Amino acid sequence: MPPTTPRSASATQPRIAGDLIGGVVASIMSLPEAMAYGVLVFSAMHPQYAAQGLLAGLIAMVMANVGSALIRGVPIMSSSPFSLVTLMIAAEIPRIRGYLYPNGTDAPDAVLVFSVVFLSLFLAGALQILFGILRLGQLVKFVPQPVVAGLFNGTALIILMGQMQPMLGLAEDGRWSEIKWLTLGVGLVTAAVAWGGHRVLPRVPPVISAMTLGVLLYHGLLWLGYGEHLGPMIGEIPIGFPLPTAMLPLLEVGGEILVHLPTILTFSAALAITASMGTLTGAIAADEVLGQRTDANKELVGQGVGNICSALFGGIMSAGSPSRTIANFQYGGHTRRSRIVIGLFALAVILVLGPVVEKLPLVVLAGLLVALAIGLFDTSTLRDLRQSWSADRATAEVARPNLGISLTVTILLMTIGILKAVGVGLLLSVAYFIFRMGSQIVRCQHSGQDKHSRVQRNEREFSTLEEHGDLIQVLELEGSLFFGTADQLAVVIAALMSHGARWILIDFNHVADLDSTGIKILRQSAQRCANGGVRMAFAVRANSVVAAMMASQGLTEEHTGIPQLHTLNDALDWAEEELLAERFGVDRYAKPYALADVDAFAGLSADDLALLTSCFTRQTFADEGLIFEQGQSRRTLFVVLQGRVRVSVSPSTAGDDVTLTTLCPGRLLGELAFLDGRSRSGRATAQGEVVCLTLDPEQLQTIRETSPHLVTHVWYAIGREVSFKLRIANKTTRPREDGLHAARGGPTHPLSVASGAPRHGTRPDSGVRGSDVLGRKG
Repeated sequence: MPPTTPRSASATQPRIAGDLIGGVVASIMSLPEAMAYGVLVFSAMHPQYAAQGLLAGLIAMVMANVGSALIRGVPIMSSSPFSLVTLMIAAEIPRIRGYLYPNGTDAPDAVLVFSVVFLSLFLAGALQILFGILRLGQLVKFVPQPVVAGLFNGTALIILMGQMQPMLGLAEDGRWSEIKWLTLGVGLVTAAVAWGGHRVLPRVPPVISAMTLGVLLYHGLLWLGYGEHLGPMIGEIPIGFPLPTAMLPLLEVGGEILVHLPTILTFSAALAITASMGTLTGAIAADEVLGQRTDANKELVGQGVGNICSALFGGIMSAGSPSRTIANFQYGGHTRRSRIVIGLFALAVILVLGPVVEKLPLVVLAGLLVALAIGLFDTSTLRDLRQSWSADRATAEVARPNLGISLTVTILLMTIGILKAVGVGLLLSVAYFIFRMGSQIVRCQHSGQDKHSRVQRNEREFSTLEEHGDLIQVLELEGSLFFGTADQLAVVIAALMSHGARWILIDFNHVADLDSTGIKILRQSAQRCANGGVRMAFAVRANSVVAAMMASQGLTEEHTGIPQLHTLNDALDWAEEELLAERFGVDRYAKPYALADVDAFAGLSADDLALLTSCFTRQTFADEGLIFEQGQSRRTLFVVLQGRVRVSVSPSTAGDDVTLTTLCPGRLLGELAFLDGRSRSGRATAQGEVVCLTLDPEQLQTIRETSPHLVTHVWYAIGREVSFKLRIANKTTRPREDGLHAARGGPTHPLSVASGAPRHGTRPDSGVRGSDVLGRKG
């Protein structure tokens, strides 16, 4: 084996030093909270157990960090007692005492009660290991945000209420007249520094500066002789290495405890889920600073091992802390060694600093808990409260349900317990989700009178669509069409039929999911439409999830006769064609238009039309034939006399062409390119056989020399065409369902593109500028 080079040794030494410094800093930041949370738990039994509670918080830090470091999870995770878990344990202690001593007793065996607590924590750690083995690390995160907000708010209020007695320096049965104001002052100073001390000493963790100042202030007043106005200190702490004897008292009761095992397991499961949520939040923070993806499931196994060890040695439960984890990294911790340093530093406090910790005033810990509780309040609740009174109806409708769920969870947490609060919160969230999905399935409803397809027709046909377009009804869906929403759609379809709709178009292109119940109800509605003489069509993308589900359930055009078009524009075009065919016959395009039939040239005398026609060149294009190509510099003006022309744009990135519009007989094409001479920004292809009259600038010059007045008619015809297209531009569908919005990076309107109307909002770098995509290239 080659010897280690000095370079590798020097590289290792800074890493070890960084792990040492980062671990010590993270441990110092965690110690005050760990001690305070331990006191909070054990004081739920009786204030006299505060010293043991402080020791339990320190043991939790030792075991959670050293034990979890044995598993290769998140290398820099810093674990310490977690607020929600701590509150759950404190709230459960009276219940444990109740079912251990159902007849009540003034002197219950506290050792037995705490042994049951440690058994619950042991089982919770085992469940965390099971979560990790089953790879459930991602599932435990799926708790709705309003429920989490309610839990944190309720936890904060309960902690604040629980710290009133030590903050005021009152005995357990003390009266308000016995308030010790100096004790309250020490507590308020401690809380204030813990809350805002980082503004004065940004490099010192606020909890450290708050604890230091609070202890100095308390003992300074004690030295000045004001001891009778101050609350008690922690008291004697047992010094020595902790032993795994916390659950031995359960052996004395034997099988009696098995009667309560279902209750204990339920409580343990709630602890495991809550602690895992906190740990996964810490894992996300660690991944962010490390710039890598760690294994959250392994981290859950490690946390479970740590919490099992903590329960055996008499410590409370821990979870990963995002803030302490980031602090560990920022001060140099990069490997699992930093986690071990965190635990060993806490162990040194237990073994060496016991006599010092005994002098720690309870009011200082209470002040820290008050500051921590204030920090627990979820800011989203205040935001929802403010937005629930917003003048914006949509904003208020979103904020009010979230606020209601959050407040409900908070109230239930404070009155009947955390498990029932979480259960009710989840049920409310699911109910609101189903209601919201059901109420939003039809995101938009409009008629063919309000919105037309992007097919450019002659003025007579557009006038007909504006007059009778209400016979076409469009339903744009959004969300999931399932058992909770399909009936609502059926009711809307029935209402449209009763109001005289002849064509009903349903846009599925914003539907995320479709179940068998939705398909069944949709098929029933389609049959009712067919029986009532109403035609139905679907807009659904090919190869989409919704199209595949329709095909698997037999809801296809082959089986039902319902046309399935790719886009809403295609569906509108289909319905408009059917309506116009009823009014003007299916053969209305059977023969080519004459120039006199073109709207732009209406009003010219027969002689002028004949002379003008002689100046045009007649051209015929086969089906799918190219009329002009994108980027072409030719300045020809086209008058479509027969067939339809598809106008498309090729995106700057890879992808299929995007259809902008379709021109029917009687419309002009490329009119602005004829004016300014810029290259084409789009492609025009024939749909079926297309017959056009074409005019080049050179031919216009010939007209000017022989019949100058006809040039004025040409300019007038172009102006009339642009004016007409602008007038109907706001009554057409947008091309976003064809992908133009994504391809071009901004909103684009098809008729403005084809006609020359200015398009506001398009990005300068989109590749499309000016007024006429067909006529100019910016």
